[in-house]
Amino acid sequence: MRRPVLLCTAAIALGSMIYICFRPGSLAVFAWAEAVGLEQAVGALRQLCAPIGPHVPEPVIHSLPGALWAAAFALAMGTIWRATPIRRAWPYLSTVPALALGSEVGQGLSLLPGTFDPIDLIAYTAGITLGFMVALRGSRTEPL
Repeated sequence: MRRPVLLCTAAIALGSMIYICFRPGSLAVFAWAEAVGLEQAVGALRQLCAPIGPHVPEPVIHSLPGALWAAAFALAMGTIWRATPIRRAWPYLSTVPALALGSEVGQGLSLLPGTFDPIDLIAYTAGITLGFMVALRGSRTEPL
């Protein structure tokens, strides 16, 4: 059980670091950081990362954090439900793609704020697939 927790934590931490270091300071997360007293720490981290920012590819900045968060969500849900028969687990496991992919589709349909990006759909799909593969590897005798 420690391995999935460590992998989830690492994926969330890496995605968060990319987001904090390279995304525009006008996003809501920076106001939240300020509200909980982390403004100086976030500012120092952004300053430290600033020299490499121009060299980081756009998909890494804009799509990889979401893919990592989706992978962590899939890994957590897959780990929680891995011993449960698929007939009982699928409604819970399906929340992962529904939320991750649904949020991007919702942006495309102007139902949610944000900008639709097909690269995000690909990144989320890859993250979800990887997370489920790691969580469910060798755990089932019946096909998913």
